[in-house]
Amino acid sequence: MNSALGNLAWTGIELLNSSAATNDSTNWSNYYRNGTFVSAPYLPWRAGYPVTSTANNRINYYGSVDGISMAPKTNAYYYICQYEEALKQPVSDLEKKCFNLTSSSVLTLFVNDVCYVLQATVTKNYANAKMSCNALSGYTGHLAHVCSMNELWIAEALRAAANVTYVRLGIERTNASSTDGCNGWYLTKPTNQSVPTAFLPWSTTPTASSRTIGVTAGYPKSFAAIANVATYPFICHNNVYSNNDFNNLYNYIHYNNKYNNNYDNINYNTDYNIDYNTDYNIDYNIDYNIDYNIDYNTDYNTDYDNNYRNTDYNIDYNTDYDNNYRNTDYDNIDYYTDYYNYSNRDSL
Repeated sequence: MNSALGNLAWTGIELLNSSAATNDSTNWSNYYRNGTFVSAPYLPWRAGYPVTSTANNRINYYGSVDGISMAPKTNAYYYICQYEEALKQPVSDLEKKCFNLTSSSVLTLFVNDVCYVLQATVTKNYANAKMSCNALSGYTGHLAHVCSMNELWIAEALRAAANVTYVRLGIERTNASSTDGCNGWYLTKPTNQSVPTAFLPWSTTPTASSRTIGVTAGYPKSFAAIANVATYPFICHNNVYSNNDFNNLYNYIHYNNKYNNNYDNINYNTDYNIDYNTDYNIDYNIDYNIDYNIDYNTDYNTDYDNNYRNTDYNIDYNTDYDNNYRNTDYDNIDYYTDYYNYSNRDSL
């Protein structure tokens, strides 16, 4: 490393919060590929650093002085890679396809089992972009949903790499007649029901006429309201649940009316509706509820509910066999005999 360029190499240390002071060492952390930041307890700054400079928002290693310094992220240096056994992970089908999709015009990031795709040269309005996340064979994705700082960083990293002003997200204000630009925002997908979202780090106050959201420069205040009819690049989100085969199986298991035991048969069973069980499977018992009942489910069985309802065998209150109150103590032959004799004696 004799040249000035050869003396410099990028590290994995980045600003934790770009709005905080850059000369505060506690605002610099180690960044990992899964989108998380870990505190950097050891920061061997070269003399005079860190400094206050929003432009110098990354850290490089300066070999000639054996220390670190700050530089703009747009500078081109060598870089140092670190591999850890603890971070080793199996390579999935989605990750392979995500990597193979990468080109000079297609940017991808695979983070937390999600493949993010940005085609910098392809621009579409919101309606068309929402239906266009299908670049990965076998997967049907959707516009990216940004609901946390980690996901916001991923979106900003792709936007900055593409060097574009805005990139679309899958967030929309669905009420076209609303005049409130700050509320009523939803995460949307091509087919699923929209879900309300409260993570809205605005760069400027949104206008009511702009009903979709794009990421722009200014992280972490990166959200900008943009017109739904305007055309911009867009970020797609694909994960294992976007797999077409997986979705077909999932829908069959969870929504098929014939086998949907979780919602249709349990609780409101149309045959016998016995607690939470199908047919005669009361609680945790097989056939005739062996654990808690004798012969015919004496305690709870609908047909032979001896405790409260059955008219034939209602041992506690049954009219015929209610031995506790009417038959055993008072309603017997001896009682009537005694009473009869006593009455006759008084009448004499």
